[in-house]
Parts: sequence; C-alpha cells; structure tokens
Amino acid sequence: MRIVVIGNGIAALRILMLLYKEAKEGLEVTLVCKEKYGPYSRMRLPDYIKGDLKEAFFKSDVLAQYEAKGLKAIRGNEAVSIDRAQKEVVLSDGSRVAYDSLIIATGAEPRRLPIEGGNLEGIMTLRTVEDAERIMADRKRSVLVIGGGLLGLEVAHAVEECYGRPVTVLETAEYLLPRQFDKDSSMFLEKLLSDKGLRFIKGRTSVRFTSSDGKRADALLLGDGTEVKADLFLEAVGVVPNVELARAAGLTVSRAVVIDERARTSDPDIYAAGDVAEFEGICPGLVSFANETGRVAASCASGIDAQISLPVSSAYISVAGIECYSVGNIREYASCLVKTKGDRYEAYYVDADGSLAGSVSIGSRENMMKASSMVGKPFDISIAAWADR
Repeated sequence: MRIVVIGNGIAALRILMLLYKEAKEGLEVTLVCKEKYGPYSRMRLPDYIKGDLKEAFFKSDVLAQYEAKGLKAIRGNEAVSIDRAQKEVVLSDGSRVAYDSLIIATGAEPRRLPIEGGNLEGIMTLRTVEDAERIMADRKRSVLVIGGGLLGLEVAHAVEECYGRPVTVLETAEYLLPRQFDKDSSMFLEKLLSDKGLRFIKGRTSVRFTSSDGKRADALLLGDGTEVKADLFLEAVGVVPNVELARAAGLTVSRAVVIDERARTSDPDIYAAGDVAEFEGICPGLVSFANETGRVAASCASGIDAQISLPVSSAYISVAGIECYSVGNIREYASCLVKTKGDRYEAYYVDADGSLAGSVSIGSRENMMKASSMVGKPFDISIAAWADR
C-alpha cells in the first residue's frame, strides 16, 4: 500500500510516528514537504526566539529515523496539484508521486490584517524557523505585537526576552485571551504580565499602517485616532487553513477541508489532519486536534479502522514563567467559585446540576489535570482547598 503525506507540521510528524509504530508489511510511505527541514512544532518557535531552544531543534534531520525504515522524504518540493483520476500528486518540479491513500496535512498560514498598508516592510508573522530568525536578527527595534491570544502573548514575551526591552501588545477585544479566559481571570493574568514588563492596549481596532517613506511601516493607526509607533509589527491574529490544494482537487471545503469521523475527505482515498482539517464544523488550530486527527488519518489510511474522539476543549499557555490552563465551558454556567492566593488564581464554573462545566488556572499546575478530568462530573470543592491552607 502506498501512502503519501503532504505537510511539514506536528500533524505530519504525528502521522509518520504512528505509521511506523504500527507499520504493516508492504507499506510504502512518502512525505512531501516544501520546506528543506523536517516536521517541527511551530508552537516552539517563541522558545527559539528567547533562547530556550537551539537551532538544531528545528533543523535536525528528524526524518532520518523514518528514512532508515523505508520512508521516502521529498524535501523542498511543493505539491502543486492532486490528480484524483490517476491517484497521483503533482510536484513543483513536474514529477508525480502515486498513492493508494493520500493524507493532506498542509497546515495553515498566518492571517494578515486586511487593512491599508499591510504590505509595507516591517510587518511580520511567525510561522517558520526563517520567520523566527528574521525577528531575532535586529534586536534594537521597538515592537508592537498585534493580537493578545495564545501566540501573541508567547511571541511578545519571547521578543521581550530576546531584545531586552518592553514590548506592547494590541488586542481588539476588551481583555486578553478572549477565547480561553473570562474577563476576571484575564485581568488577573494581565496584572502578572504587566509586572514583568509587557504593555497592553485593549479594545481598539486597527485602521491602517502608515509610513513616512512609503516603504516601511512606522506606525499603526487605531480606530480611536491613536497612532502607535514601532520599528517592527508582529501580527498574531490567527491562521488561515491551506485549503488551495484540496479545493483545486474538487474536495469539499468550508472553512477548512471537511472530514468525517474517520478523517476522510469527500474522496474516500484522501484524508486530512491538523490545521487544514474541519470536523463537525470546527477547526480549532490546537495541538490536541492535530494529534487526534493525525492519529485517525494514519490508522484509516493504512487500513486500520479508527474514529475521531475529541477531548474536552482546553488550552495551555506558559508565558513569562506563568503557566495558564483553560478547560471546558467557561461561558455558560450556574455559579463560579474563584480562589486566589498571591500570584495563583483558580476559577471553577459549575452547572446547575452541580457538575463542573469548566475551569481556569493561572500560576498553578497542581490542579490543572484534576479539573480536566472532572469536567462533566460532580464538582468536588476540596480541589480548591489549597487557598484556605
């Protein structure tokens, strides 16, 4: 059986790990990736910027161990089309790779602000090792990070550590991490981050980038008329799934490539996983989703039945040495119990039937996993007893 995987992120790496862990006799696997380095976790790029990871972490030949087991890795050669009739992937050099099962794990690209001046120099995103190295190259610049979500906060702290100077974060919502936190928990985290040097502008929309020389952006005009000047602007406003390859092949695409419970697309011989996939209307862009869809795609593509089982929604962030965790539903609940002590914060959101709907934890790892395992079950208040000791 010939399996072709297109991609170079954590979903692709997860797929390779599982294919060779449960390798069937006669399995031929080909990986196609347009980057010259093997799959790596893009979530670790902020750690590279602040110096916690070495270059070798991203540029080491992680594919060598699989090539020794028979993997054919085609690096630096992009998949430009899928010939479904012939069951072949067409590459940028004109060559073709035949498949029995194809897995699309092309990930996503950073979303760009659709505003005037967005193509000026000095406006960047962070998605690749090369992006990180460009950010690290000149450490004398003032920086505005646009986006106060998971990536935005991690990037802001990483750049602050790298440059040794304060960084400002702009968030359109009224508070940070609006998808993961409620206002109270967000304000608690903001105070901790402010004490560590980060600066914040919230509740403002971006209107246009301005430039004094017509080439490089030197300010961002906000909706209230304020101009925020900076030497470098880093956009961290979400991602856009790379669906062009799938769409051109005639596969069903909504926000991302639509898959069923077995990670199959509208073509039963083609699967999708990771940021490029959409299951039951969701494409969350989370590591847990990439791992789960990658697991199922690898199994089903190789003839082993499996079905997607998504865990309770959760998010984890570690920024400026502060660990934060959000799990479950923190929007709809009957009551809320909040416990604070020093730099530690925990909130428990309880349904009317007494079960735990969700939880937020800041600066505390102790009860993260306990709360996660309790979602949907009767809430045991003793989990919060630490604050009373």
